[in-house]
Amino acid sequence: MGLFDNLFSKKSNSSSEEIEALSARQSDYLGDAEQLANVVATGLESENYSGMNQQLASMAPSEQLRAKYVFDHPSIIGSIVAITVCVVATLIYFYFLFIGSATTFYSTEFFSVGAIISVGSLVILFVNIWLIVKLVADVKHKIRFDIYIELLGFKSLEFVEDLALYSKQKEATVIKDLNRAVKNKLIPQGHFSRDNLVFMVSDKVYDKYMEKPAVYDRYFQKQLEERHRVKSRTKYINQIIETGEQYIKKLNDFKTLVKDKAVSRKIERLSNVVSMIFHEIDVNPNQVNSLGVFLNY
Repeated sequence: MGLFDNLFSKKSNSSSEEIEALSARQSDYLGDAEQLANVVATGLESENYSGMNQQLASMAPSEQLRAKYVFDHPSIIGSIVAITVCVVATLIYFYFLFIGSATTFYSTEFFSVGAIISVGSLVILFVNIWLIVKLVADVKHKIRFDIYIELLGFKSLEFVEDLALYSKQKEATVIKDLNRAVKNKLIPQGHFSRDNLVFMVSDKVYDKYMEKPAVYDRYFQKQLEERHRVKSRTKYINQIIETGEQYIKKLNDFKTLVKDKAVSRKIERLSNVVSMIFHEIDVNPNQVNSLGVFLNY
């Protein structure tokens, strides 16, 4: 609003240079908005959601992207270097274990020396293998986290189910990863809803949620149920629903054309009834056979 307030203010002391500068800024903003719209439209049309998010991430200014709520993790290069060192050390101590074991079995004079080398090498091997497993898990976690923030960077909250689908992980893994991110201060203000359906990136959103958690939980649950129902529709049910949407659109068009308020109200009631009927078919597809007479009517 500050841009438009300044641009269209009636102050007589505004110089032409200031107006031109503000107009240029306005043009830039409109250009950015048009570019964003094109990226989203193309991404939705091609269903290339990953590419769309990457393009949006490259376009968003750093102060807007993730703001102060979601932060990048330390580089994985250090972890990869540590894994390489541990693997090399493991190979070396495998060699020492072989030497120590051979000395123990074939030399009575150096039996104790061989036993010490074997036991020491075995302990170090176990430590190295444990470190490798832990470091590999850490790298995988960081890679998954990079995928999560492609979505969380632009939203105040997100369904755990969506994060799981987008990252191709189990929901339990997503919940565990995000809890770890909160603990490690990568998302310092992160919170889950009470039933872990939704993850919120800021205290501000969470405080709003906690004003009426039961209401929001029901809303989130309803959203997921609606989504699952849409996904489970058969082709035939989809055709029925599309037909219903066309009927409702026609009724709404008629309503705008009718000048008589009484008739307009009747059309609106009819439109609501039609909507409820098709919604009932969507919820209970087994009742679709009873819809034939209504559709003909």
